[in-house]
Amino acid sequence: MAGCASAVDPRPAIEAATTAVSEANRNEAARYAPTELGIAQEKLNLAQQEAAKKHFLLAQRLGEKAAVDARLAQVVAQAHRAQLTAAENEETAHSLQGPSSRRN
Repeated sequence: MAGCASAVDPRPAIEAATTAVSEANRNEAARYAPTELGIAQEKLNLAQQEAAKKHFLLAQRLGEKAAVDARLAQVVAQAHRAQLTAAENEETAHSLQGPSSRRN
């Protein structure tokens, strides 16, 4: 079994996680989904540490989980921004109606 674990290359999973975390950061996940982004970053860090220890299978799995968590952070951030935009649009619509249309 030890031979199987050493055949695992965690680099693609770690690279995918690194990319996903970067994309989440570009999409303001640090602002709108800090918990989710923090979890993704923590798993990515652990994946890198495990790879350095030559625990390749664990590093691969952590990298895969980090990528999923980073994507979740990105989706949460996008949803939060969409809610804010909707609220702003509703506020603008009400202000454009003016006082005369509110009487009816």
